[in-house]
Amino acid sequence: MKIKDSPKYGSIRTKILLRLAINVITLIFLVFGTFYFIISKSYLNIEKDQTIQNLQRASDGLDSLSTQLSSKLADWAFWDDTYDFVVTENKDYLESNLGNTSLATLTINGMVFVNNDKEIVFKKMIDLSDASEISSEALGEHVLAHESLLFHKDEKSLTQGVILLSGRPLFLSSRPILTSNATGPIQGTLIFVKYLDDKAVKLISDLTLLSVDIYSYDSLTLPEDVAKAKQEIASGITHFVNPLSSNRIAAYEVVKDIYGTPILLMRINTPRPIYEQSLITFYSFLTVMTVLIILFGILFAILIDKFVLKRLINLGNSVEKIGQTTDLGVRVEVGSRDEIGKLATNMNNMLEALAHSKSAILELMTGIESEKKNAEQKVVERTRELRDEKARLLASINSLSFGFIIADRNDNVILSNPAIREILDLKTEPKTIGDVARALLMTAKSLEVADPVASCKECMALKKVVEIKEIIYGKKYIRLFCAPVFSRDDSTKQDEANGYVFLVEDITEAKVVERSKEEFFAVASHELRTPLTAIRGNTEMILDMFESQIPNGDMKEMLKDIDLSSIRLIEMVNDFLEASRLEQGKVDMKLEAFDIGEMIEKTVRDMQSVSNERGLSLLYEPPVAPISKAYADRNRLTQVLVNLIGNGIKFTKHGVVKIQVFEEGDCIKVSVSDTGPGISLENQALLFRKFQQAGEKILVRDVTQSTGLGLYISKLLLSGMKGTIKLERSEVGKGSTFAFTVPKAA
Repeated sequence: MKIKDSPKYGSIRTKILLRLAINVITLIFLVFGTFYFIISKSYLNIEKDQTIQNLQRASDGLDSLSTQLSSKLADWAFWDDTYDFVVTENKDYLESNLGNTSLATLTINGMVFVNNDKEIVFKKMIDLSDASEISSEALGEHVLAHESLLFHKDEKSLTQGVILLSGRPLFLSSRPILTSNATGPIQGTLIFVKYLDDKAVKLISDLTLLSVDIYSYDSLTLPEDVAKAKQEIASGITHFVNPLSSNRIAAYEVVKDIYGTPILLMRINTPRPIYEQSLITFYSFLTVMTVLIILFGILFAILIDKFVLKRLINLGNSVEKIGQTTDLGVRVEVGSRDEIGKLATNMNNMLEALAHSKSAILELMTGIESEKKNAEQKVVERTRELRDEKARLLASINSLSFGFIIADRNDNVILSNPAIREILDLKTEPKTIGDVARALLMTAKSLEVADPVASCKECMALKKVVEIKEIIYGKKYIRLFCAPVFSRDDSTKQDEANGYVFLVEDITEAKVVERSKEEFFAVASHELRTPLTAIRGNTEMILDMFESQIPNGDMKEMLKDIDLSSIRLIEMVNDFLEASRLEQGKVDMKLEAFDIGEMIEKTVRDMQSVSNERGLSLLYEPPVAPISKAYADRNRLTQVLVNLIGNGIKFTKHGVVKIQVFEEGDCIKVSVSDTGPGISLENQALLFRKFQQAGEKILVRDVTQSTGLGLYISKLLLSGMKGTIKLERSEVGKGSTFAFTVPKAA
């Protein structure tokens, strides 16, 4: 029997494939529409929330500038000299403190002093660009016209915000004038103002890392998007978010003045990474789903063709062969009880043999196909891992803040990051280390070292890091590092340098900070201690000469408080300055050999009266056998011991403070034990740090007794003498033991 209806078969096959293609296309569009609706809506909501959060950050930045002005105002409003000036109009105060330079130093544009009779005692405004005085009449009229700026219900009252003055926005802060102790009665009002100009807006942008713009609310020339935002906000909403383009989005908010009147419109303009990511996600998903659906359609068509249509052809051919053969024992295996199966009942034996052969072949092909897929999958996975690893490495290198170059042994640049061009102001990517060296040698002002190329060669030859410190490069300070890159030589079994890593670090900011710190402490050493010393001397003179003539007991106590406070402030300033000098390595140690036992005995005698006042026993247990002399700075070591004994006396209510001395190897160890409250384990980790005390309540600052610098300074002093200090033992409720070591004399 021959198959005579092949054309009809071809028609059926075409119809099936056509229907399958239509179904695949329909499914793609359904998935496209559903996913686009879900993803776009969720991403847009997230983008809107983030944009509003960024707008709030900008608003917080505006408030921060207003708060900074209020903080400056507090230093002037709560000052005895200001308290006296607003009543007496002291000319010395006027000449010393109210010049143009004072306002420029405070970075404010104006100030107004008003007494309790609502009369302006003094007012001034300056232009911060050149510290020249400008008209302050409008400011004075504004202050007198708004009594809310002059009304303070109590000493803690504060009025701050933004106002419009002659069409220009400015920050305004108003506080009551009080004594230096922030007590009344209130003698008037002090007002500071500062223009909200382009510099202030730029500062907000820099602080928030946002693009911030400020517009006048009543301006007739607002940009189109800002005018639209003004209309939307006027309808009752708090914020308005407006996508400007496919890659920029803006948010708007009204800024009201102190009196609640809208005066400004604030806009932030940010990129749209979330929206762009949603598009990437959507198109990636669409691409993957389209490919998968098409592949599924192709696979389905192959299966239909293979297991249905081709099966019919095979059966037809089998029937034809059976009709041509003389072996009637040949049969076809019945695969299923369907139309094809019914046809196969006449070919059982023959198809059974064919089925066995086909089964073996299919099993073999399946195994081969499975192994092939496994091998291909491993190749794909490994390729993806290598690609991801490379991407992570490049991202890490490109994100470094310092210049980074990997070069081979011939000085050819293999890899560099953008920071190298930015730091060295290179117009093109360096091809060799020689390009970098030429730029350094042409621009650097203090490159009194070998050629950087030679330094890199040296690092490979010596197999160690080579550093070039503090090069003045134009207006920058930079530092260079060169480190060898090793690879294993299989023949010699040794690491060989086959290149190097070249680093360039911009240390300009660190140098500026270091210089500013030195200048600050230089000024502080004179400007703080000089007036404090005068205060102390004058109060002691008054108490010595006129104490018996002062009938008011409270007045005597006030003078004694001033005297004690001035002494305490001088000690605090000395502690701060000493800590700074130690940190900067500017304290010279006078190292000498001396008898440490004699030093301890003298210190104990000097502090015996202090321990007796507290009702404590201060004991020194000399060693049984003589000990070696210490090699250290005698005065500085005495300072450390006094601090430890003082802490023991200070924190011990009952019992004893005991000092012992031992020899440990090449060092001499001194321990100071007390029977105080002890220090808990969690608070021990905070010892020997700035502004941390040695007591158990380590997080509660006892400002009337200690700066918390004693242990920190002791640690720095001992470090300069090649010694150590530590908390040797502490048990809550039983006491603590601190110990320090110094080297023995040779």
